[in-house]
Amino acid sequence: MNRLRSVVGATALLVLAFVLVAVPAQAANLLGNPGFESGATVWAQTSTLGYLPITKATSAEPSHSGSYIAYFNGNSAKDTDTIAQNVTIPADAACGSTRAYSAVVMDSRGQTKSASSTVKVTCPPPTQPQPTPAKPAIAFNGAPSTLSGTTKIQFTPTAEAGVKTVELFLGARRICTLTAAPFGSCDVTATGADVGRQALRAVVTDALGSTAQATANVTVAKFATKVTTSVKTTNVTGNKAKRTISGKIAVPANVTKAQACTGKVTVQIKRSGRSVLNQQVSLSKSCTFSRSVTAARGKQSFSVSAKFGGNTVLKTASQTRRFS
Repeated sequence: MNRLRSVVGATALLVLAFVLVAVPAQAANLLGNPGFESGATVWAQTSTLGYLPITKATSAEPSHSGSYIAYFNGNSAKDTDTIAQNVTIPADAACGSTRAYSAVVMDSRGQTKSASSTVKVTCPPPTQPQPTPAKPAIAFNGAPSTLSGTTKIQFTPTAEAGVKTVELFLGARRICTLTAAPFGSCDVTATGADVGRQALRAVVTDALGSTAQATANVTVAKFATKVTTSVKTTNVTGNKAKRTISGKIAVPANVTKAQACTGKVTVQIKRSGRSVLNQQVSLSKSCTFSRSVTAARGKQSFSVSAKFGGNTVLKTASQTRRFS
């Protein structure tokens, strides 16, 4: 409980309890810690001389009951002391309605003093829902129908929420991921594994995580290769010479030997225009092949034609050369 001092300086030994009720009266006091037995909890205090009102009772300033008092303006000098706290208007109070509140103070002699105030319940304007940004979109700028070598693929993404990433895929292979503007193009370099019909996909993701994609069907062309041959002559018994034709298929960039070194080469050897050998030879794992003919030593007129039939990755290729 508390003791009151007059606001203008004279000391009055009065013990106070505070009650704040709504009119019509509510079942309970709306104030917290009304008798100050929790000290200054929930109360805000001021004092122009620095002597805050809520304090522990002493023998010189005893309480009516309990351990704390609210002692106002008990100094010889003029002082202004205040205590205050906020109360919560019930949640069911209608916006625009009015509510009357009464504050009642009682001292240790049972004397009371009350004051009333009417407040109007105001509510903040309702929050307007923000429009949901349109989903992103992306389109190719003239996607090619055939890919070979390195090709620049251009596209245009749009996103009201902002473009976060653009990814380009050829089949299941991710070609590139763009994370900063400009988001307009990626270079595609075909590999042996890409040869054939493929789906080219551009995927845009916006800042909210929404995605969209554009798809175009493309054909990745087979890779060009070339055939090279060499001839080695070795003398054998019987005044004859063995002529060995060794050949090789070139492995293009971005194609593995496992992809390139399959298939057959047709080898035809002619002497003076007449065929002396015409065989199909399987490529080795290192893309080589060889065949030989044995004929009389001395100057002879030979030609060899090597025709590679191609495979799933490489185009056909051939070479013809003369030797003696």
